[in-house]
Amino acid sequence: MHKLRRSDRALDLESSRAFLSRAWVGRLATVGPDGPYVTPLCFVYAPPDTIYFHCAHRGHKLDNIDRDPRVCLEVDKVFEVTSAERACDHSIGYVSVIAFGIARRVTDCREKSKALAMLMDKYAGDSYPAVSEEEKSETTVIAVDIEYLTGKSNLPQGERRELSRGCGDGH
Repeated sequence: MHKLRRSDRALDLESSRAFLSRAWVGRLATVGPDGPYVTPLCFVYAPPDTIYFHCAHRGHKLDNIDRDPRVCLEVDKVFEVTSAERACDHSIGYVSVIAFGIARRVTDCREKSKALAMLMDKYAGDSYPAVSEEEKSETTVIAVDIEYLTGKSNLPQGERRELSRGCGDGH
């Protein structure tokens, strides 16, 4: 695990998990034969240490995961830009969390159903029909088993505390 250079901006684990659970879109980094590959995607966080997303049965992202299952998922939110008299003193208020882990294809039917239901609950609320067996067979579900989670924030201390209470992201 890497140490944050700016440890004064580190989020505690509870705040990092809370922010991850509310983030709307994540960016998944995989390792390909020609280098890194980043894909924005919808996901759901299943505490304490799993992230799920779904995708087609084939593609660049899955090829990379099959070759090397090490991944990371990054989520962030920018709050405001703060101007200053000097150019390099400008600042930006943000929160970011990165989950590092190992990706695997979900093959267990119950786990796959649970993951798809969690995704639908997050993005559609209760206004969706049950995921059919046909839809399940047409969809690959990936689980990322989180090995470590790191969070960072450039917010005032009071606002940072609010992150663990469910504030800070509109979703």
